[in-house]
Amino acid sequence: MTFNLDRFREFCADDRATMVARACRDESRLQVFACSHELGCQPLGEDELVLRRLDPATRDALGVFYADHTSAALFIVEHEPGLVLAPPSEWESLYAEVEEWWRNAVDELEDDERLTLESALVFGLVPQAATYFLLPRAGERQGKVVMFCHDGLELIAVGDSFSAFVAAIPDRAVSWFAGDIRYAPVEPGGQFYPVAYRPRGIERPTQKVVRIWLESENHADPENLTFRETTPSGVTVRSPAGHDYDLVVELYPNDEASVSILSDEAHHLYVRGHGAMRALGTLLAGDVANVEVENEVG
Repeated sequence: MTFNLDRFREFCADDRATMVARACRDESRLQVFACSHELGCQPLGEDELVLRRLDPATRDALGVFYADHTSAALFIVEHEPGLVLAPPSEWESLYAEVEEWWRNAVDELEDDERLTLESALVFGLVPQAATYFLLPRAGERQGKVVMFCHDGLELIAVGDSFSAFVAAIPDRAVSWFAGDIRYAPVEPGGQFYPVAYRPRGIERPTQKVVRIWLESENHADPENLTFRETTPSGVTVRSPAGHDYDLVVELYPNDEASVSILSDEAHHLYVRGHGAMRALGTLLAGDVANVEVENEVG
């Protein structure tokens, strides 16, 4: 996977993204949270000095991102990021945190595992969890990105290079931190853990004329469906059972499209990919949606 900084910036600038989360106590419950990202400015001061002191190979590897941005706080939900690329001035303290976990258990490590940890530059973490992201500078894992989990002192490869790691963040990062992150909404309802990140796209979706058939368990007449509103970003529809849903169709420059069906309570259906114009999903109260884009407007 090739890293493109401009595409990564677009990913971080998506101000309409959401995180779908599942209730810890009732896995049938889903909740959709607003999700955002924050990029740091160009490295200056101590951050710049740390980068300059790196060996050339490491500096070149990290330069695809750190030459332009001092840090990144990613997948922010309820004011808490799910993944942080830390400023260079904090790498030393992060290394000390990782070392504290493995030094007392060094006899349990294989030689190459010890070399991986001793030589590592620790640049990232999952906040509120002892999970860190390392760039080993010696051993069999040299140049790759490894995720260190304190539980069992586990080392998991997450990128063949730093650039490959950052390029994979939009699609894969949730699986890296889902086991460590919990969201606690202001409203009562317990905690939720993340299951899927849903980009809404930087490009505004092209308006579509959409037909949607909603059939309830009693096979109500689909003609009872009412289109309440049509907007450039979606269509609000009412099912025969009386439930309101938001239907959002979005287009992307690589000929992909996504179809989403949402309510205030949950994100019921999300399909993205080539051919995503036609989708089938199960909604609340036994409703079944068959979604098809008919033709384009404008």
